[in-house]
Amino acid sequence: MAARSTFTRTSGSVITSAWANSLRDHIVPYSGAADGTTDGMLSVNTADDTLRIGNGTTTVIGANYGAWNTWTADVRQNGIASCTETECEWRRVGRDIVGGGSLTVGTITSAAGFAIEIDTFGLPVVSGARGGHLIGTFLYHDVGTTYYQGALLMNSSGTLSMRVNNVGGFVGVNPSFAVAVNDEIQVSFSYRAASTT
Repeated sequence: MAARSTFTRTSGSVITSAWANSLRDHIVPYSGAADGTTDGMLSVNTADDTLRIGNGTTTVIGANYGAWNTWTADVRQNGIASCTETECEWRRVGRDIVGGGSLTVGTITSAAGFAIEIDTFGLPVVSGARGGHLIGTFLYHDVGTTYYQGALLMNSSGTLSMRVNNVGGFVGVNPSFAVAVNDEIQVSFSYRAASTT
């Protein structure tokens, strides 16, 4: 953004149209995705409730000021389970993504010995993390049996794996068990988006 002289209003000061237009062109509300790309321009995208900052080529998300966004998922273990999502929400500030939620398994055909994974359909925003990168924590409630907790890992395919603390294996493999109806998975994650837009 080109440097501009400061303007302090005093009694009798005149605001010129050039100065006012410059101000107008740097704080712009949009109702869609046509955010202002001028270097230094601030624009509010009212379609997705983001404050964006132009960098001369595109816009970068500066903050999310609206309600949290929701995300959906399936649970996989050599098959696909239907799930009920509870408070599966995320928020973006710049390239930083934070979120979490709870999944309760509905119907599934699965088999013990295979890793239980969460398919997030690419997660809310594509991650810049390499495959196997730690992005959070999980708590798995194997209903009627026990709880497992550990590291939530991003896979290169966009699914999430759960590595159990002090066991050295992935949930479903070690310990080996099959996903069951009403199993519950709670997750919390934080990661960097692959891009600034």
